[in-house]
Amino acid sequence: MPSYAENVSTEQNFGGFLKCRSEWNESVAIKIAENDGLTLTDKHWDIIHFVRTEFYANMGIIPQEHNIMRAMEREWCAPVAESQLDRLFPGGLTQGAKVAGCITITTVKQLLTIKGDAVWSIDPHQTVFDALVLLSEKNIGALMVVENDTLVGVVSERDITRKVLLKDRSPKVTKVAEIMSEELVSVGPDETLEQCMAVMIERRFRHLPVVENHRIAGVLSMPDLVKVIVEQQQFTISRLED
Repeated sequence: MPSYAENVSTEQNFGGFLKCRSEWNESVAIKIAENDGLTLTDKHWDIIHFVRTEFYANMGIIPQEHNIMRAMEREWCAPVAESQLDRLFPGGLTQGAKVAGCITITTVKQLLTIKGDAVWSIDPHQTVFDALVLLSEKNIGALMVVENDTLVGVVSERDITRKVLLKDRSPKVTKVAEIMSEELVSVGPDETLEQCMAVMIERRFRHLPVVENHRIAGVLSMPDLVKVIVEQQQFTISRLED
């Protein structure tokens, strides 16, 4: 197994994980670690919080491993040896930085880890009024239409406005199946965010279901993708200005 030091690049610049600081929390770190087969210990957390603090203090530069060991012993009173770093993060500094929230989001799976994978759905035989109530309660713009555990359509606020309200149809009588969008396009968890954005722009979709093993694993919205892209641009601009 390569040593921790061998996995460390000269500049330690991994581009910056584009989670908003307010969105990154310990539960997110735990999910990311679990995906890597890690169970986080107190020593993990010491390193994670140190790396995260230094990352933002130094505009996206990850501290080199010898600096981690020296600073944690001198400033954090939490000494850690190189051999411990190897055992704690078998994937090297890249893995440690990822769990700490300091690696650029590039895939659907990574984004779902941050935003959550909750999927709000409705049966096609329920009424549009039922859909409106759920959309309002969850403060979302679209629902996945699911029948017998199978995705059969998507119903959005736009569908309801154009196909029910503007046509003076009754939301309490009209069924979701009558107005839902049946043109289904989905992506897998390993798709890149750039690919998702291209699909949504080309098809003029505002919501994109994520399907894994024939089951809905999450939903991406256009604002989700725009937010990440804007953060990417802001981070890049701030680095160039420095």
